[in-house]
Amino acid sequence: MNITITENLKTLRKNASKTQENLADFLTISINAVSKWERGECYPDIELLPKIAAFYDVTVDDLLGVGEIRKRERIAEIHKVGNVLLQAKNYKEAIKHYANAFNKFPHDKGIVLRYSMALGLGGDAADAHCAADLCSFIADSFNSSKIQNTAQALLCFISAKLEFDKNNNSSYGITSALEIARNLPHQRESREVITEALENRVTAENVEEYLHLIAVGDDSYFRNNENSPNS
Repeated sequence: MNITITENLKTLRKNASKTQENLADFLTISINAVSKWERGECYPDIELLPKIAAFYDVTVDDLLGVGEIRKRERIAEIHKVGNVLLQAKNYKEAIKHYANAFNKFPHDKGIVLRYSMALGLGGDAADAHCAADLCSFIADSFNSSKIQNTAQALLCFISAKLEFDKNNNSSYGITSALEIARNLPHQRESREVITEALENRVTAENVEEYLHLIAVGDDSYFRNNENSPNS
């Protein structure tokens, strides 16, 4: 039995506008037992699971969080394959891979972020605009500082990439990238590193290498060239 049943019991009860007493009466057990389940101090006996599932009109698998577990496993496998493609700079296949994943899991922040990475790295100007829009959406919508910071760092270099597109007539470009970069935290997505790169180092030839660095942490290009992002 997975510990997600603790959260599932609380969520199902609240969504159904039920009380712990309602469930306890239905199962002919004490309220204290239901309270302990929801606090994670113990779990329902196996023979009670079908009755609890029936009370909330769900399956036992739903009650145990089996569906969520399978979803997480599937997403982990998607990222495993996607990371290999990104590391190998097989960006076209990465776009196809994450486009398919995005269609299946459009609300998963990790999938959305990786899809924007792939589009920004391997797509045309229209794809880069889509990637920039996705990064903006992530930065504004998801409640995860790490995800948001990475999205903003990606947006800096996607904006820079669009700066070098002669047909770009959007608000994306070096100026908007610098505004974002100056508000970034430290670490790989640091304001110092990215601002310095945007002001002095990024070119049409190396902008995708900066995107690759943010996406997968691979700095081999810079270690083999004088224009290191940290020098």
